[in-house]
Amino acid sequence: MVSNHTTVTYFILLGLTNRPELQPLLFVMTLLIYVVTLVGNLGMIGLITIDFQLQTPMYFFLVNLSVVDLCYSSVFAPRMLINFLVQNKTISYSACVAQHFSFVMFVTTEGFLLAVMAYDRYLAICSPLLYTALMPRKVCIWLVAGSYLGGLLNSLVHTSDLPLDPSRPMAGRNGTTITHFILLGLTDQLQLPLFLVFLMIYIVTVLGNLGMIILIWTHLQLHTPMYFFLSNLSVIDLCYSTVFAPRLLLSFLTESKAISYSACLSQSFLFALLATTEVFLLSAMAYDRYVAICSPLLYTSVMTKRVCVQLVVGSYMVGLLNSLTQTCGLLRLPFCGPNVINHYFCDVPPLLQLACVDTHHNEILLLVFSAVLSLLTLLVIAVSYIRILSAILRIRSDQSRKKTFHTCTSHLTAITIFYGSVSFSYIQPSSSYSMEQEKVSAVFYTLVIPMLNPLIYSLRNKEVRNSFRRTLRAKWLLH
Repeated sequence: MVSNHTTVTYFILLGLTNRPELQPLLFVMTLLIYVVTLVGNLGMIGLITIDFQLQTPMYFFLVNLSVVDLCYSSVFAPRMLINFLVQNKTISYSACVAQHFSFVMFVTTEGFLLAVMAYDRYLAICSPLLYTALMPRKVCIWLVAGSYLGGLLNSLVHTSDLPLDPSRPMAGRNGTTITHFILLGLTDQLQLPLFLVFLMIYIVTVLGNLGMIILIWTHLQLHTPMYFFLSNLSVIDLCYSTVFAPRLLLSFLTESKAISYSACLSQSFLFALLATTEVFLLSAMAYDRYVAICSPLLYTSVMTKRVCVQLVVGSYMVGLLNSLTQTCGLLRLPFCGPNVINHYFCDVPPLLQLACVDTHHNEILLLVFSAVLSLLTLLVIAVSYIRILSAILRIRSDQSRKKTFHTCTSHLTAITIFYGSVSFSYIQPSSSYSMEQEKVSAVFYTLVIPMLNPLIYSLRNKEVRNSFRRTLRAKWLLH
């Protein structure tokens, strides 16, 4: 379908006022304000940086607030000053979007920084004896980084619906638009047997992961870093399978294969979030095993509760960042042609095939993010296990060597299955991409692996088996 549409390549900013007699006065006042802002914030940054007495959490937050204020004013003041002097009030489309993006990012970051500074004052006044322990340098950096990340995420969300190229009509504007997609599913044959198989897989997944979570939470002997990571892995696997299994099961029973545009993108968003989080959790678990085996005497001091929480939260944050990046790329694409997806869930590659425009940039983004995240986590895992293997080989006793290696076999098995299936799907060029191969590998990393993980970690882990037996024995005695 061909349709006429009007394209806007620039905007006109009317400014504060159109009264010419006030322009010079407003220019001088705005220039004075901007100069004071620059001098004041640069002076504050320089003073705090060079004065050793000001190297405290409060002034660390203050120097970051000055950086944000400096950038914040520089987003608006220069253009406002120019508008007072020239007749041309235009701003290009890209510059307008960039200004909006910067505004949202800096104002959100400043809001978080002010909240962090309030928390800092609360600790300093209400818990002065614990202040240095509660607000070390690392915590301050995490709080500031979280503020910037919160601003970036909010800015990405607010600008995600704006097209990168204004000359290209967006989906939902003039022209044909798609309001739903058709998921063809795994196959159009053997519907009832497949329904029963995947229903059983989903039931085992839910029971296994819920059981693992409850078992770890209710047994004090399992309150260790390794099982803390394992409980989070079970949460991820539980959510992971729930994103796909119910809709897949429904597709086996109904004739309608339709999924709304918003539900499709939501499923893609959750998939990217949970998959990325899982690979970073697996790398955190590899690091935990490395510290436990290679530095056993330092294990409790290195893998503290705070470090474990930071590793888990960091995994979720990276997953969220990757998911937002991929989803924002999809939101910019117009879908105006075929709406049939040859898959059982909404994944990025099949959606890119349905877009009405060239998706080369999206494909590169997907390939780069998938490769970088996989290589980064694999590097952590490989280095950890090389060091672990080196430590194990130095153990003289065969029995001790086997016992030490046995603590890593469950994790190695989970890593091999997960990375093997995911890498087979995504670390390949689009020219050799096969949707049928993708479906087979997708079944493993979306449905089978979440079912296998609790079985792998329970059957091969003596502590989990013993805790489970004690739970059953206690229930039997109660009855």
